[in-house]
Formats: sequence, structure tokens, C-alpha cells
Amino acid sequence: ESEPKLELQIAGPEPELEPQMDELEPEVNKFLDNIQSKIDDIKSGSLYYVNHIKKAFKSPKKPLTPLQSAYQTYMGYKDYLHDSMSFYIYSARTIYDLMCDNKYHPIIIRNVCSRIITNTIELSVQDPQMFRSVAYFMLQLLSIDEAILLFQQVKELNPVEPQSYLDLALAYFFKVRFNDDEFDFMKDLDGNKLNKNNNNNNNDNDMEDDDDDAKSETNDIFNNNKDLLKKSVENITYVLSHSDEWAGRFNEIEYIAIIWLNWIVNYAEAFGYGDIFPEQLTKDKFAIPDLKFTLVVSLGWDTDKTDVDLHVYEPNSGHCYYSNKKTHNGGRISRDFTQGYGPEVYVISPKVPGNYRITAKYYASHQDSASTGSTSCVLWKINNLGDFENEKIHFEMVRLTINKDEHNVMTAKVE
Repeated sequence: ESEPKLELQIAGPEPELEPQMDELEPEVNKFLDNIQSKIDDIKSGSLYYVNHIKKAFKSPKKPLTPLQSAYQTYMGYKDYLHDSMSFYIYSARTIYDLMCDNKYHPIIIRNVCSRIITNTIELSVQDPQMFRSVAYFMLQLLSIDEAILLFQQVKELNPVEPQSYLDLALAYFFKVRFNDDEFDFMKDLDGNKLNKNNNNNNNDNDMEDDDDDAKSETNDIFNNNKDLLKKSVENITYVLSHSDEWAGRFNEIEYIAIIWLNWIVNYAEAFGYGDIFPEQLTKDKFAIPDLKFTLVVSLGWDTDKTDVDLHVYEPNSGHCYYSNKKTHNGGRISRDFTQGYGPEVYVISPKVPGNYRITAKYYASHQDSASTGSTSCVLWKINNLGDFENEKIHFEMVRLTINKDEHNVMTAKVE
């Protein structure tokens, strides 16, 4: 009795399926695109494991600590996403933010996050965007030697982009500043170098040996710093002396290169490293011996062919950005780089006290999530640049996730 029913169902003329399929094709394609988008979300980590890591940290199951719980969750996903660069970058950034928010010791933060992020290097993918993104993160962790090695790799892979040289130059200079600050921590209030091995039981010969060791260590630090400063200047000099070779999208990169060059040269002069101004450049054209700014903000980003706009909201209703390059307070901004990597630079010389709100307006590109998950903006904030006794340097890396939105990325205070 079932056969007649089947005959009834197929009775009649054959239906015209082609037109119906044509009508459905846009909907089918939309559905398939949506499925692919979900797959991309999983691979990039923009939805799933990031939230799970956060949840594991905030609600750990005994006897695990919040950090152990979050790390265990990361390790669980690693089994499935072990070949995804963006997975390691997202995971490291997420755990970094959680640890910073909960005031973990910087050394613990560096050790945990370095262990995660260095998995990207072990993938053996020669991707300059990935190397650059990881190097910026290493700078934020104060793993400066590792950042330098990565920036050297970027320069080797991308020698045709001036940012490859400027990033490496700043990393060298950052290392010098870190060395000098660390050295200062080993001095007493009178400026004398402390020897942690000294005690009251030392005899005169032991004290003389300690003094010799201290002098030798001081000379090693000094000579190493001078070498790093020269390398920094060499990279910036290359950018300035080859300005006619850079692609048109890097026009006016010389503006920030000249600021960085004079900042570093003047620092070397002020702290006894001598005159390291490059012989290839004329001082009449490039030297600014008295370079000083109350505030400098440099905004770069780690993905090519991406547009991120720097906005600085000054006290007294000043707003400096690409459509208003000079404010009534005296703030100025460099050209608008619309094809990656920046940097866009804000400077102000007059001392206008108050809070400066710094934002980045982000326009996503097809580069996003290809390897690193999304775009990160890279910020250098320098208060009292050139006034080395009162200078304050801050480096930060901030992930940008919402396209065509203005992100609050930093606040600078001028007193």
C-alpha cells in the first residue's frame, strides 16, 4: 500500500528546479559565508577561547588558582589550535591583561606570557607581520633582547619598508634607557654604585677587588650602550638617506625619523656617550640640538595596508587629528598614513596642563586575522622629550577589534 503513495508524490510534470535554485543561490552563498565566518572566528579566537580563558580566571575550580585555571584552559585549546599564530597572540594578550588588572608581579607576567607568545616563533613561519606583532608585545613585557632579535628578522624580511628600520632603532634605544635606569637603581643617594656583596667583614683587599669589579661592570655597560646608540642612529640614518627609494605611501616618514634621530643623538651627548651624529647627514639640514617637546605621542600599528587615525583631545577643547593638524594650544600632528604602518605623530611644545585623551580610529583591512588575529596599535608616549632629567617614556600595545570605531587607547597627563 505504500507504493501508490510514492507514485502520487511524484506524479505530474517534472518541476522546474533551475529557476528555484537561481533564486536560492544568494541565500545559500550568504549561509556558506556565515559558516566560514564562524570558522574564522574560531581560528582567530575572537569569540570562543578568549571568553573561556577569562571565565576560567574569574571562576577557578579548586584547588586551582585563577592563573592556573586560565593557563590550563589555554593549554586545552592548544591541542586543537597549535598551528594558529593568532591563537597564541590572543591567548598571551588575554592572560597579560588579566594579570595586569590583578596586579601580578611584572616578572611573573613576563615569564607566563613569554612562554605563550614564543610558540609563534616555533611555528617556523617567516611572516614579518607576525614577527613585528610579537616583537611589540615583547617590548611591553620588557623582554627587550628578544624584541631586538625579532625586529632584526623583520628588517631582513622587509628591507623595503622604513618602519622596519625605525622599529629596530627604537628597540635599541629602549634597551639603552632600560640599562641606564637599571644601573641607576644600583646607586646610593650620593650617586655611588652599590655593591650588594659588600659587608662590614670585608678587608681592604676585598674592597679594592670589589671596586675593580664595579668599574669593569660600569665600563661594560657604558660601551654596550654606546654601541646600541650607534646602531640605533645607523638605522634611522638609513631611512633618511634613502628617502627617495621608499614607496609613495611612506612619504613624510622623514618627519618622525628626524625627531627620533635628534632625540637619540642629544641623549648620547647629554650622558657622556659623545657626538654620534651620522657623518652621512649634514647638521645644517638635520640637527636640532635643542629639541624639546612637552608631549610626544607616536601611534603605529602592526598590520600593513590598514588605516588607523590618531586623535588627541587636548585640554581647553583642542582636538588634533588629520583634518585639524594644528590646534590653538600649539599641538601638531604628522601626515595621515592610510596604508599601514604609520606612525602618526602628535607633538606639543607649549606647556598646557591637563589630561590629553588619546584615541585611535580604526579601519579594518583584509590583512586582519590573516596571521595575527587583528590589528594592534603601538603607542609611544614621551612626556618632556629632550628634558632628560624629567623625561618619562611609556610604551603600550592595544588590540583594536571594532571596525570604524574610535578606541580610547591612552591618557597623557601634563602638569
